[in-house]
Amino acid sequence: IFLCRQDSIEIPDEQEMMQMDADITGKAQELKQLTDKRQELEKQIFALNSAISLSDAISKCDELNEEIAASKKKLESIGPESEQVTEDEKKRVEDQYKKMRKEWMNRKRTAKDILDGICEGSGKKPKELVEEIGLETDEEQDSALAQLRAIDEPNRRNGVGKNHHTKNGKDYY
Repeated sequence: IFLCRQDSIEIPDEQEMMQMDADITGKAQELKQLTDKRQELEKQIFALNSAISLSDAISKCDELNEEIAASKKKLESIGPESEQVTEDEKKRVEDQYKKMRKEWMNRKRTAKDILDGICEGSGKKPKELVEEIGLETDEEQDSALAQLRAIDEPNRRNGVGKNHHTKNGKDYY
């Protein structure tokens, strides 16, 4: 084992040690301040880099102005002379739609129950029996009824439905 001779190392006195400790503490605080400032500047750089450029903003503004102009033109073509739907008429149509959709759902469920009962007795799969009998299902015919949602259910496009609330003229979902 080799040891370094330590009698030649100069040991600072108590006053110098306290001064060195104070210097170390000051340098540590300065390092922390500089690190915090660097992080803040990096955040600012990231925010500036992720912001939309002026040319992109101008082109987006032009696109939106064109869309607004097209919407205004469409609105003018509809005009004030267009026929407005009253609340009573809207409610009547919705009620009729709900009634017809409910009837369609009941008939579809009844047909499925009958088909399942026949399949259970014959030991065939429903798909095989449908093919053998020659039944046409809504799914095969790409029926519009199968794709329509109930009026109560939220519409994915505009969010209007049972989770839609209006308060003080504002829409909440």
